[in-house]
Amino acid sequence: MQPLVTKLRFWMTPAFWTTTVFTKIRQFLSNLLDIKPKHKKDYYGIGRYLISKRLAFSIVIALGIVCTFYISAILPAKAAGSSVPSYKYNSVALKFYDGTVNILAADGHLAYTGQVEKGKVSGTGKLFDKENEMLYEGLFENNLYNGMGKLYYSGGSLKYEGEFSDNLYNGTGKLYRGNGTSEYTGQFSQGLFSGEGVLYGFSGETVYTGSFLSGGIVFSELPEKTTAEISSMYTGKSTVYSSDREYCVMMDDIGAMYSAKDGSNTLDGQWQAETIYILSEKTLIAGTEYDSIDMLATLMGSADYYGTVWINLPEAICINSLYAGGNETIKPVSVTAASELDSVYLVSGYDENATVYLYTFVYDGLTYTFYCNEAGANNFFMYSIQSA
Repeated sequence: MQPLVTKLRFWMTPAFWTTTVFTKIRQFLSNLLDIKPKHKKDYYGIGRYLISKRLAFSIVIALGIVCTFYISAILPAKAAGSSVPSYKYNSVALKFYDGTVNILAADGHLAYTGQVEKGKVSGTGKLFDKENEMLYEGLFENNLYNGMGKLYYSGGSLKYEGEFSDNLYNGTGKLYRGNGTSEYTGQFSQGLFSGEGVLYGFSGETVYTGSFLSGGIVFSELPEKTTAEISSMYTGKSTVYSSDREYCVMMDDIGAMYSAKDGSNTLDGQWQAETIYILSEKTLIAGTEYDSIDMLATLMGSADYYGTVWINLPEAICINSLYAGGNETIKPVSVTAASELDSVYLVSGYDENATVYLYTFVYDGLTYTFYCNEAGANNFFMYSIQSA
């Protein structure tokens, strides 16, 4: 046994490993990595070309190692106790998979769990951000929101629930503010309010029920409606102004006002909205937004009238409201009024010599009037609509 014990003790010494084992390993690696040919037998002949055998062997070994690591990387992993495979978002194997999966983002967090078809998110699923908060849950098609679903704010509160088409609100749905109150319920098109719907105030109270287009209220449907009809459509905060000759109502929550015609001498006794004033520097006509006189002229042609005119009571109230709201480019109008009731004012007089420059167009059975600060101005600060 002594010779065997002696050999074992020798094999365990550092000298043996440094002088014998490591030397042979270095020689092996040197021979392996020494790809420089030294003899014609060290070449493969391919036509007119010669390729080093050692170089070819080294390339094959390197490719094998790379492929091994790559295959290991693309194979799905399964969490303990779960039968659902997990793939990285750019995995090649995912592109050929149908079924329920977990998809990991570039930073490794769970980005999606749900159904896929040939690697594309299609079917029912849930989308998450890097804080593991849900962004969307519902139906997908071709990696996009399509069908019924729910969209969430980054803080986790519900933003929208309803129908989607290619990531946009499209169909019937309900939109919420960040504080959880309702903003709008009704029809959408291409991500905007379009169709019949209900608009809500900041506290969630109903403000307006009617038609919308491209995200805005269709004010053109209001002229000639009775004040009772408008009162059923607009249920937000109102401020009433009346004089011995004029009567108008400011619809504060939607930035618009209507002047009414006295209906006491008519058969039905109904008062009607004569002119609708919109306190906005932009207008939506046929779904397109316009913010200058030049743009309007491309749609409606030359103005039917333009020039300086004396203002009426509704115009004076609108101008003062805009000035109070921070528009200091316009000059306020002197108005004398006393409050009879809450939000009801009796106007005893106003500066009837105050003037404003305007452009008037007749288009599609309606008269549009745009109010400017001065002659030749291309931008307007408000506009009105009435029946032609």
